[in-house]
Amino acid sequence: MGLIKGFQAANTVGKLAFVILLVAELLNWLCFTLNDWGLMDTQIENDGNKIGYGVWKLCGNQEPNPNCQDLDGWRLPWYGAFQAFCIFGFMGVNVAFVMTILMLFVPQCLSNREVGLFCAISCIVSVVCYIIAIIIFAARWDDTYDQGFDRETFGAGFFLAIVVVVLSVIAAICAIIGVRGQQQIESSSTSGPATEEAPQETNVKTSTKK
Repeated sequence: MGLIKGFQAANTVGKLAFVILLVAELLNWLCFTLNDWGLMDTQIENDGNKIGYGVWKLCGNQEPNPNCQDLDGWRLPWYGAFQAFCIFGFMGVNVAFVMTILMLFVPQCLSNREVGLFCAISCIVSVVCYIIAIIIFAARWDDTYDQGFDRETFGAGFFLAIVVVVLSVIAAICAIIGVRGQQQIESSSTSGPATEEAPQETNVKTSTKK
């Protein structure tokens, strides 16, 4: 099945979940790799001179040397917890997007209830982990870096993570609706033949009595 035909054959809920998770996946990669979850002014007189802290690296915006430093393995406890929950949230969105692709474009997984349920669970895990990461960063960012800097603000990566959370919630709702709809279809298809066989059995009994 081609990509276009697979997308056209999907129901409205499946199409909506795919589009939402596609956007969430793009923003997910951005917020995971951008170096501006938090911004610091290093000079009071120069508002444009900022250092950006990302999940894995900090970088300035000075030319020609941005003075980037890796934050991987930083032993600051709250930052390590922040990084860990970002990883789980990041992977949750990736897995949910892969599950949606399987449901839409792989014939063996078309309208598969188990795949849809796993997609919803992945979205929920992503939402919970990203919310915890956002709370940790929001609570400790200003509290830890007060000395020697003019002010600290939140950057694009922080707000993109919030958008990813909202989109993942919507995608989880769509996946749950799709799973329930598929369950109703399966239950109706299994109960249909049983109702058709009942009149045949009564006809046989009446014929034997005659």
